[in-house]
Amino acid sequence: MCPSASCYCFDVENGTSEWLILAYTLPTEPSRFRVSIWRRLRKLGAIYMNDGYWVTPRTEVLAAGIESVMREVQSFGGTASAFISRDLDPNQGTRLRRHFVEARTEEYSELQGQYEKFVVHVDHARQTRRFSFAEVEELEEEIAKLERWLTEIKQRDLFDSPAQVTATTSLENGRTLLQGFTNETFAFIEGSQATLKAADVG
Repeated sequence: MCPSASCYCFDVENGTSEWLILAYTLPTEPSRFRVSIWRRLRKLGAIYMNDGYWVTPRTEVLAAGIESVMREVQSFGGTASAFISRDLDPNQGTRLRRHFVEARTEEYSELQGQYEKFVVHVDHARQTRRFSFAEVEELEEEIAKLERWLTEIKQRDLFDSPAQVTATTSLENGRTLLQGFTNETFAFIEGSQATLKAADVG
């Protein structure tokens, strides 16, 4: 077993990795059972192989997750089997790790797309002078949601997709962008209040 929950098992001497393999069947109906299991496996970061089974690296956290999925499958009236697998050929592990990196890179790409929409939102709010606390709160919710999403992807990104750096930098820039808009909003509101007070005095 891995010495920590975050690492995956790798035999340095033989150059082989260990994997968790899951196969399951579920009743055809209701379809929500299949959707529920699919979402849980995706959240774990498992990838579906064309041969009809799911794979994850072997870690303590993922092993516990797979066991939980198996219990849910059984509670839905299905059957599930899971195994620990070791590479017989180091090239096999390399191919699998590449699949995981590609899957995480795709997720980071989706996140990047949403981040770009956030940037457009901030720019539009600035151009249209929508300087209000409500606007700041809405933007704060958007960036916080993206940050939570990034954290989830990183937890699944055991093989360090190169896209992780870009996504992390983007959200850091997003925070800076939001802080700038927030400062402008406070300045605008304070300026408006000062103008009103001056008008009252006059």
